[in-house]
Amino acid sequence: MTNIPDTRSLVTLRTVVDSGSFSAAAHVLRVTPAAVSKLIARLELELGIRIFNRSTRQISLTPEGDAFYRAVVAHLGGLQDAIDNAREQLRAPAGVVRASIANSFGKMFLIPKLGKFLEAYPGISLDLCFDDVPRDLISRGYDVEIRYGAPSDSRYICRRLCGLPLALVASPAYLARRGTPRTPHDLAAHDCITTSIGTRRAAWRFTPGSGGKSVIIHPTGHFNVADQLDGVIDGALAGLGITLAHRGAVRHFVERGDLATVLDDHVITSSARGGSAVYLLYPHREFLSNRVRLFIDFLSDCFSDSEYQEVAPDELEDGEVDLDALT
Repeated sequence: MTNIPDTRSLVTLRTVVDSGSFSAAAHVLRVTPAAVSKLIARLELELGIRIFNRSTRQISLTPEGDAFYRAVVAHLGGLQDAIDNAREQLRAPAGVVRASIANSFGKMFLIPKLGKFLEAYPGISLDLCFDDVPRDLISRGYDVEIRYGAPSDSRYICRRLCGLPLALVASPAYLARRGTPRTPHDLAAHDCITTSIGTRRAAWRFTPGSGGKSVIIHPTGHFNVADQLDGVIDGALAGLGITLAHRGAVRHFVERGDLATVLDDHVITSSARGGSAVYLLYPHREFLSNRVRLFIDFLSDCFSDSEYQEVAPDELEDGEVDLDALT
């Protein structure tokens, strides 16, 4: 493929034609006449034509040079407009940010905060997809994704956004009928409302609040929620069993008496990689549009305080016991 002359050479050519001489063009471009002459000579060499007829007092375009100027350099104004528009985006962010958001997190925690972002940046619009199934950002055209658990896809930039504290809950009617578990071992005799993404079901990790070894159980029951994870709360409200949910998502149900927490003397997290943490993903670190970078920074600021940080560490600890592996 033939090399395309760089824009500096083309701008210099246009300036020489507009100003009428190398020295006048050098004054406009704030360079030396020798630098202008060198750029034009290099452009002639790249094109394989003589652009200017030169004399000691004046210059004029050759027929080949005139044809090239009219066909190519005259369009530099449009290129300059495009450059100016791109830079304007940095000064006044505008456009659409497309994001895939974990369903329950987006509805319960993110949407109430978005008004501040849209008020601060009226030129930006948000196109959000609420879905608990991890998506391919690049092929589906998303700028960012928010998902539960640490992703293993090395193609994306991954940032821990927050860790939401979890609670084990059930309806008072269920507990009256089946009894209240006192230890994690007791859950083996209960109907647990489980969750799965694809074919993988989430296990639960229990760490005594007073300290000690953590234990992991693989809950079982007659009701599993796939992909739309906030459905476990509806199942618990219907008395179908005990489930694990974000404390913030069930707080008002607990305060109204519709749900009750159990095993409050334990810190409970998911045993999946990344625990109960929420992660922010985006395809590239460099050359992010200003609107996407602003949205990423907004999300990081929103969920940085202690209300959105889980108590237990994310990583599995030495000495943890998987109860199901022992039976």
